[in-house]
Amino acid sequence: MLPLSLVQVPSYAVGAKPTQPPSQLLVLGMHHAGTSIVANLTMMLGASGGPPSDLLKHPSNPLKYFENSDVVAVDKTRLAAGVDASARYDLPKWLAYGFDADKPATPVHQMAEAKSIVAKLNEQRPFVTKDPRMALVASEWLPLLDAPACVIVHRQPLSIASSLMIYSHNVSYAEWASVYESYYGSVGRACAGVPTAVIHHEELMARPYAALTKLHADLTALGVEQLVMPPKERIDALIRPSSTEPITYFASERMVLSEATRALSDSLSRGEVVSHPASPWLFKPLRKSQAYATLLTTDNADYLRGALVLGSSIRSFDSTRDMVCLV
Repeated sequence: MLPLSLVQVPSYAVGAKPTQPPSQLLVLGMHHAGTSIVANLTMMLGASGGPPSDLLKHPSNPLKYFENSDVVAVDKTRLAAGVDASARYDLPKWLAYGFDADKPATPVHQMAEAKSIVAKLNEQRPFVTKDPRMALVASEWLPLLDAPACVIVHRQPLSIASSLMIYSHNVSYAEWASVYESYYGSVGRACAGVPTAVIHHEELMARPYAALTKLHADLTALGVEQLVMPPKERIDALIRPSSTEPITYFASERMVLSEATRALSDSLSRGEVVSHPASPWLFKPLRKSQAYATLLTTDNADYLRGALVLGSSIRSFDSTRDMVCLV
């Protein structure tokens, strides 16, 4: 690794056109969008993820996480500085709900740790790095790169919302749609004008090898060199194609999405990267004098299951009232 005093920071800026073929790949997308799988597959194409000892992996899930531990540490520090700890929603810290990039804090491109990380990754190009948190601060990483490319992993907003509902008891589809808009809106603004490939979660799950073949073709067309398709047998052994039919959402569920969220989703679904204006995170005030209540008067398990399903359905549309069970 280069000493920090010798690390040169490229002058690349968001919106500027790179002067050389892309060789620094950022996999960007929300949590539960498939970024881990795409990072792994990109490494299987031949991109370096950095030293294997630096990669975070799940002890029992071979598809996770393929994140550079140092990148994650920088992103955690940066996001923590932009989040109000007193926010009312009960959400995991890794989500950084309400992140405000304009709060006084040291941006990523001015952090010595980030400069050192990029210098280390630059030792073997093309490289790929991934962290869902990076979606919110990609614009701050890009000034450290001289030949970047974005790989956006897109998943439909209601699909992501359904997947993430288990992580909070007081958040509705509307708040999760706000997360989607903040993450992908930030990615769109950062990657506008940067060589970019878009890969879709639904296609990746249904036809993994075909999706990887398209990603390989897209990256090659962008000018990324030294990428080679792995044998189909390796991909089939890693990811089993899903036979699940696409989920159809009710009109009432689709109405939860704001016009800005729908526009963002539509553009990414077409493979287009558009710089949409930033929208504020959604914060709904809690109605402290109101609550949904159910009376548990029997030990019938079916009744309890029904109450839980009803509660989940209510929470999907209303985060402004608490839910209580009277026994």
